[in-house]
Amino acid sequence: MAFTYSYFWGKKKFIRTFKEVERSSLANCKDGELVRIQGKLITLGLPLVAPFSAKQCSAFETRASRMEEVVTAKGSGSHVDSKTIWETIKVVKEISDFFIQCGDSYALVRANDCQLKIHEDTVHDESSYAKDRGGFLTESENTKRQDTLERMGLSYRNYIGVYAADIKFEEGILEPREQVAVRGEGKWIKIDSSEEFQFLSEKGVEKVFEIKSCADTKLYISDSVTF
Repeated sequence: MAFTYSYFWGKKKFIRTFKEVERSSLANCKDGELVRIQGKLITLGLPLVAPFSAKQCSAFETRASRMEEVVTAKGSGSHVDSKTIWETIKVVKEISDFFIQCGDSYALVRANDCQLKIHEDTVHDESSYAKDRGGFLTESENTKRQDTLERMGLSYRNYIGVYAADIKFEEGILEPREQVAVRGEGKWIKIDSSEEFQFLSEKGVEKVFEIKSCADTKLYISDSVTF
């Protein structure tokens, strides 16, 4: 599945692109129309599990960074200075298809080849570390780090134990019932008897507005906090 994430896109440009299209009422959307809608996210199929929070979701972006010391020269003399920065180790991300509920109407978002922007729900750095009275990382902190790094496909060897290196986790997710905004082209489709539509059939819903990327129109997805 191909899609581009927020660190490739400036926030202002993303918002401008979204706001080129007026927000639409889902019930009034027409086939082939470029629309912008917002509503409640409903998971489609098995949910994803975010690496740090371990929360069930339909999309996540998780970044791990390590503390690094950078030495810089000052002026034309021999004096040097140093500072510490967070350097990215790895970013992992995933997104799956989901529904959006707007009143009594539903949209089916096919997330392949989308532009996605999620704000950070969690920032876990040195100010958040769980430590014991001796100032050492607690067992729960070490376990959390190990589990997260394993789910990200990284070695945890340097980041747990008494002499563990500093590490920061940043994570944004789209979770069930969260408000989500989508901009893209769609069409109404009749629902069938497949399992993914069963709960809609039980509600008497006969059709959903399917939104996806197409040749001329890219799909944009964001949590509504951006707007």
